[in-house]
Amino acid sequence: SDDQCCDKACSSHQCASGFQLLPDAGSIRGSDDATCCEPAPWLFLDARSITSSSGSDVSEWKDSSGRSNNFAVASDCGTPKLGMASWNSALPVVRFGISGQTCLKSEVAHSVPTSATFVGVVSWRGDGGNWEPIAAVSHDRYWTVRMVYNTRELNMHVRNEQVPRVGVELSKPYVFAARVDGTGKKSYMWIYDIEEGVWTGKQVYNTEGIPSGGKEVITLARASAKTWEWAQMDMAIFSMWDKFLDDSAVTHLVVQYAATAQQACSSHQCASG
Repeated sequence: SDDQCCDKACSSHQCASGFQLLPDAGSIRGSDDATCCEPAPWLFLDARSITSSSGSDVSEWKDSSGRSNNFAVASDCGTPKLGMASWNSALPVVRFGISGQTCLKSEVAHSVPTSATFVGVVSWRGDGGNWEPIAAVSHDRYWTVRMVYNTRELNMHVRNEQVPRVGVELSKPYVFAARVDGTGKKSYMWIYDIEEGVWTGKQVYNTEGIPSGGKEVITLARASAKTWEWAQMDMAIFSMWDKFLDDSAVTHLVVQYAATAQQACSSHQCASG
């Protein structure tokens, strides 16, 4: 039957609940979730969705996941700006920490999951505060993706755990993948060098796990309340799943995000067919 035809494009496949079609589904042949689908994110922030011109203030960043988990500048946040990536002049980025602390916060508080996956595209332009969060929930209680104190080692920070962590360099674009497995009590930090096309490092450690019962605002590029803990970085993508994704799913996402960071196809006009 047509449903079983090996030449059937994935774009006609209906993914199961909690999954979405791969971005290039039209060029993939298949008719099953394993081939055609990826886990749908709980939050997906993509700088390409911001319609302002480069150099403009970014007062809000709308969620592209369809869940309306939007972010905006809060009263205690400096305002980031829209820019273009240093490694790809066609790729928009949200530029944090231009002249001191800046941040964006989720417009509402969310239930804190005990398992989570965070994947994004970032590049650090300089050293910000002593701790430099990509994203944070509370202080030393739930989770933060941040640098270890006065280092350039990115840490999946659960409660007050300083591991796992992987070192990075300034002015280089990376895909980071940070995870917490609340069932297996493991936390992970994987970092991929976009320009070199290699893994910078992968670490996994035991964790006490994220405590249950929390309901918190998520803060980007700064600690939740401590204004002196801020990051000087460019962010092209930040995504989050309120569950633990396995190694295979994360590897696929990292490869996909690295390709996105090197190519900006949103302005390209495809040929007929």
